[in-house]
Amino acid sequence: MSSILLETPRLLLRSFQDDDLEALVAYRSHPEIERYQMWQNYNQAQAKDLISGNKNLDFRQGGRFQLALEYKQRQELIGDLYLRIDESDHRLGEVGYTLAKNYQRQGLATEAMQALLTYCFETLKMHRLSATADPRNVPSLKLLERLGFRQEGYFVKSLWFKGEWADDVVYGLLREEFAREKG
Repeated sequence: MSSILLETPRLLLRSFQDDDLEALVAYRSHPEIERYQMWQNYNQAQAKDLISGNKNLDFRQGGRFQLALEYKQRQELIGDLYLRIDESDHRLGEVGYTLAKNYQRQGLATEAMQALLTYCFETLKMHRLSATADPRNVPSLKLLERLGFRQEGYFVKSLWFKGEWADDVVYGLLREEFAREKG
């Protein structure tokens, strides 16, 4: 049984378990999902590594974590959230998200990210979170802005990405900004 970290009305944010393998490969290997992600040709070996490295989530030392995103109604893995906690200063971090194509545009990513941000700022007492996105991924940019993130930088052709130079947008959110947005 996986450990549940957070629960929302429709979702469980939890550690990964071995039986997530098939669903993880299915949504992460979808061409439209891979398009804006750093991976390519996502496969079972990559999924097994991700699952084995994220079965026991312990944020105390900092590091990089993936949280499984389970749709409660169907008890189905539908995505994952990324959390990096700076190892030298646990008050700083970065977040990201991946959601299966069939579950996009239903408010699920917003719901999941709001829960993660609340956990980061209220439970972990983090000071600042950042997120990066490809500016061509307009739904992702809108999600970050809906969550209260502000654009901090736009880097032109700053990233070698899938055989070409790509732009990169950086967003930031402070704990006090989140509290105001939530408030």
